[in-house]
Amino acid sequence: MDFISRLAPDVKDRFTYEIIEKTTEQDFYGYKERHGKIHLFGTDKVCIAASFGKYVQNCLGKCIAPFCAEKLIVTEAPLPEEEFSSYIDQKWRVFGDYTFYSNEAWRWDLAEWEYFLDILAINGINMAVNLVGNEGLCFYTLLKMDFPQSFALEFVSGPAFYAWQMSNRFDNYVPNKSFDHIERGLEMGKKIVEKMKELGITPVLSTFSGLVPMVTTKLFDAKQVTIEDKWAGFAKTYKLRIDSVNFRRFFLKYLEIQEEYIGHADYFICNQLCASSVGTKKKELAYIESAARELDRAMDYFNENATLVFTSEGYRKEFADRISRCGVLVFDIDASLHEKTDFFSGHEFILGNSQHNNSHNSMQGDISEISENPYIACKEKCSNCVGTGLFPESLRQNPMFFTLSFDVLTESRKINLDDWYKKYELARYGKTDDNSSERLALYLKTCYSKEHSAVPVGSAICTRPQLNLRHTGLYDRVEPLYNNGDLLEIYRSLEKLDADTDGFEYDLVNIAKQLLDNDAFFLHKEIASLYRDRNMEIFNEKVEKFLGIIDDVNEMLVSNRFFNASCIIDELKKISANEDELTYFIINYIASIGLWGPMIEDNHRYDYGWQLLGNFLPCYQKVRWEKFFDHLSGQFRFLGFQEKSRKQSYDRDIFVSNPFYSDMARFEQGVILTFNPPPFEEKDTKTICKETLKKYYE
Repeated sequence: MDFISRLAPDVKDRFTYEIIEKTTEQDFYGYKERHGKIHLFGTDKVCIAASFGKYVQNCLGKCIAPFCAEKLIVTEAPLPEEEFSSYIDQKWRVFGDYTFYSNEAWRWDLAEWEYFLDILAINGINMAVNLVGNEGLCFYTLLKMDFPQSFALEFVSGPAFYAWQMSNRFDNYVPNKSFDHIERGLEMGKKIVEKMKELGITPVLSTFSGLVPMVTTKLFDAKQVTIEDKWAGFAKTYKLRIDSVNFRRFFLKYLEIQEEYIGHADYFICNQLCASSVGTKKKELAYIESAARELDRAMDYFNENATLVFTSEGYRKEFADRISRCGVLVFDIDASLHEKTDFFSGHEFILGNSQHNNSHNSMQGDISEISENPYIACKEKCSNCVGTGLFPESLRQNPMFFTLSFDVLTESRKINLDDWYKKYELARYGKTDDNSSERLALYLKTCYSKEHSAVPVGSAICTRPQLNLRHTGLYDRVEPLYNNGDLLEIYRSLEKLDADTDGFEYDLVNIAKQLLDNDAFFLHKEIASLYRDRNMEIFNEKVEKFLGIIDDVNEMLVSNRFFNASCIIDELKKISANEDELTYFIINYIASIGLWGPMIEDNHRYDYGWQLLGNFLPCYQKVRWEKFFDHLSGQFRFLGFQEKSRKQSYDRDIFVSNPFYSDMARFEQGVILTFNPPPFEEKDTKTICKETLKKYYE
């Protein structure tokens, strides 16, 4: 009952619980009134937590999804008028993705983690991926294999980028500077795994990725190391062959250290081990098959009950089919691969749901698809679909999409969106009205439509300045696919509702900044056309308006703590031991939402983690646009600005294509090293949004 004491401290004595015996393969849970108390029952600890969650939803009308609103604190506990009980068809309900750690979770202290795990449990999640403390495992593995301490520390990428090192993309990027941080990370990782087990959540831990420092070729047999091609402009990496003696030594040492420092587990992610540069396709296939057998033997030697977990990104049939001693479980991260692989050849898999847009805070997501509960159709086609999963790269955006995604994890039926949305408004805003159905219909026409979810959404404001806006980050698009007037109608309708909750104010800011960002795209097209037509007078007028939009968006964002960079810095202060460490963490964070990739010419992933973020816009995005427009003004008479660089990367201009962008790169690097926003200041968010939008839409 500890988690109830944390979430309902004043009324904890109102609850009793009972773990009941399973009579079917399905989990069972519910609540009822018994002897004047709220009696929770379920077939395991997570089911007890889920019973509490359903009580909070059904009887108190509260939202239990994390972030973007007030934290859940239960202060009253009336007896339920009706009994509730339900079976859960999904054996596993899974949460977690490596990139979620580097985009968000590395900034949390223990209290934030504890709350988050409680929220996972009351949403019925019984399996979760943990990457906390992993930097320390990498560090100590190298140390135990006789690498010097300073060398081992330098090899480990910073926490905002470590997830990509674990995926063998690169190493040594914004490298770790603090041994104390390594130690605290291990301590935190251990506590998190302990908390998971206390709540009944099965932890999924990592395996040794095979990535080693370049000097390994000199310290060990060079033939046992393969050189991997550069990724996105980063340096080449070095990887031990899985069928080598040294890989087995590193692999087992890593697992021993993980068990000692983090804790015991039976599930281990190993998708980064499925591919390597070993020559021809024939050689590669032979290597994969032998590597799988070696990995199977090594893991079985360490833990005979082990299950190897592959994400769909790293799944290789040839590899998984050679695993015989260990179990195999596949996370189909975005539900896109199971049908393409003949349902993973019979291996058990989790049908995933992902909003893979890094930490971008654009409004998007197909809520109709989620409400249809794709698990139902999938389970009818194949019995080896054993659960559902939510694998976001970040959770601090699109609260409607993620709340629905959490709700569907334990459902065996479709969700009626009309009913669900009305309850969602009551839970999030504390009130609703007769226009809720109209608001839902407009959401389904605009940002939460299928069309708007198919391709990631970019930002005209956050795009690196250019004449032809094509993408902000990778693969996304900038032009909205819906009528901005429909999104404005949602805002106006909510304004009339006039609720007084954190969730309501968040949504006002969220819609308002999206409206202006959408309009900024069309305004930019006008500016580019005026430049080509050499109409300098109107060009300057439109430029002033574009820069004004950035100022106005920033004014709205800084008024709300969920959109203010200063509040992120406050999080970093909580986990920093001293000023030097705080500076290091800030550099990590700002590098991840700014430049992102390597600080050299060959940066393919610039702006990969962009965000519309208060106090960051004026010192980064706005200054970039000011530099760009000033440069265009100087080129006006000659139309000398190159509209598209000769070399392209992901359908974008290369990072440094001419002297202007070389100067831009130096500026971007400078912001990463010097960012220092003012403290957060409480403001009247609703009034600021109202007055701002009056300027543009009345």
